[in-house]
Amino acid sequence: MDHDLHLYIYDASGNPILDPQGEIASFDPPTIRTAWPGGFVDLRTSIQRPITRPWTVAAPLRCVCRHGLKTIFEGVIEDLAEQLRGPAESIDLAALGYHARLRSRQIHQRWCDMRLTEWQRPAATPALAGYQPDLFTFDHQDRLQYLAKDGVSIANGDYVCERYMMPAGQTIKRIAFDYDLQAGAQSWGLVLYDENAGTPTLWSVAATGTGSVNHTLATPRRYVDLLFISGAAQTGLGDGTIYGRFTNVKVYSETGTITGGAIVADVLALVSELSVDYSAITDPALTLEPFLTTGWRPLADIVAQALAFGDASANTYGLCVWDSEAASDGLPQAHVSARDISDYDYLVRLADLEEFTSDPSLDQLYNYIIVEYRDEQGRPAWLTPTDAATLTDATSVATYGQRDYVLRVDSESATTAQYLGERYLARHKDPVYKVCMTLDWEIPDKRGVLQPACRVRAGERIRVANYLDGTTFFIAATEYNAATGRLVLTPDAPPDDAAVLLAQLLLGRAG
Repeated sequence: MDHDLHLYIYDASGNPILDPQGEIASFDPPTIRTAWPGGFVDLRTSIQRPITRPWTVAAPLRCVCRHGLKTIFEGVIEDLAEQLRGPAESIDLAALGYHARLRSRQIHQRWCDMRLTEWQRPAATPALAGYQPDLFTFDHQDRLQYLAKDGVSIANGDYVCERYMMPAGQTIKRIAFDYDLQAGAQSWGLVLYDENAGTPTLWSVAATGTGSVNHTLATPRRYVDLLFISGAAQTGLGDGTIYGRFTNVKVYSETGTITGGAIVADVLALVSELSVDYSAITDPALTLEPFLTTGWRPLADIVAQALAFGDASANTYGLCVWDSEAASDGLPQAHVSARDISDYDYLVRLADLEEFTSDPSLDQLYNYIIVEYRDEQGRPAWLTPTDAATLTDATSVATYGQRDYVLRVDSESATTAQYLGERYLARHKDPVYKVCMTLDWEIPDKRGVLQPACRVRAGERIRVANYLDGTTFFIAATEYNAATGRLVLTPDAPPDDAAVLLAQLLLGRAG
């Protein structure tokens, strides 16, 4: 059967490369793969032509493969291998989807940093007169706290400060913190200070009390200072009753809320080949604080990390880069969506498939959960099925034998620990079925209308009507061979919502 596909290659200006001898048009049947997350993975084909004749096609030009008006691959040429096999000459063409661009770029970025270790004494004496760090003591135990040393003479305007400095090329746009100023009968103040501003005092307080601050800088800066400053000539009182304290300190490189969608948009903006039309991005809308890279990281890894936290309902999210057809600027468009099998796109019966395998794996089967957490004093504590019967499943134990797992939870709440243990048990008490299915040329959609198999993408859903009383699978990967018309579908395993919740717990979202 004719593969009925069309290949287009575009020059650097976006114009189709002329093909007067029809070499590109007569390309060999390709193999095309897609994945979720990811999108178009790659396309591989051969073009019959003399390898000694000059050719305007080169890496990394854009190429598009279509079936009718439907784009089934869009990416950039990665490799052109010249081949001589007997009298036949050809160019083996390999192209990668645009998601690969997120792997070839790396950044070092701090969206929200809560590390107190990044607050340091200034390397050089600050511009503001009165800097006297030797008159004060410092405390970085879950806080930034400053006290005057006992008995020292302190002049009006003497102060101590610590500075937060962004990496080169980044700026602070917002800072938030809680404060606690205890001045007693003396005169002290706390200040958020920008020595490079015309009005350097961004915020200050000079009265005993507590409060919260969320300040957006009018002009983003690479660094700011937090000061504990004397308001009079006085003698230090070192009994711990007079101090300035900052807690829950958050330094932002953005003015808005740090969410998965915001991080994805920031990352995509760094890749000029991708669309800035973000209308296909569904923001999980979970606040991610802190969120930063420790050193340089591939953009794809940052996106995966941001989306791994899921949403408030522990749904799993993924990013795919698909074609440019729907984007307002005509560039390949990123899509972010939740994994959802509440509906389906294709409806088949086992008889419609060429092959179907289902392998129940016991590799990740656990039916007796021990949860390790911390008590209110921070000491290790455990919950076992002896403490909570809901942490084991009698049916699973009877069928597969007792299989223990120690789940480590970063929480001081026994209730949260038990809840996560129960979620983990629910996901792991039964075998995970590794499924693979193949079909040739066509596939019926949910209406029963036959569709070309080449159009199926990862991220779509297929329902097998007569398997386990009807089962809907989420397609994690596809591989289509246009020479044989064979489509291989690899569904994913059910998502581990306990893993999502554990990730959220590190952000303080679950207890």
